[in-house]
Amino acid sequence: MTNFKNALKATAIVGIMSLAHLQPAHSSEHLVSCEDLASHGKLLMEVRQVGAPMHEIMQIVEHDPVLRQLAIAAYEAPLMHSQAGKNTSANEFATLVYRMCVADRNLK
Repeated sequence: MTNFKNALKATAIVGIMSLAHLQPAHSSEHLVSCEDLASHGKLLMEVRQVGAPMHEIMQIVEHDPVLRQLAIAAYEAPLMHSQAGKNTSANEFATLVYRMCVADRNLK
């Protein structure tokens, strides 16, 4: 089981590393769409839920202030023990990120 968890962590960290190179969506004002931010938020929460150390994730996202804030927020959430709890946590975090993004963009 430990090898499986380590493999999950490694896979999740590779996914986060790919986020560190985000490309603009297609707007000069907004670098990433709200849908993309929600997806990134979900992945960050999934990484958090498999137990990846925060300092490793922060090193990966250190040059992107948005991803850094998403990572900090994800690690403020409690670590769930059941797979259902982990899935719910990731989905709810994605919804929260999306909702906040849409609300922020509607104010501008």
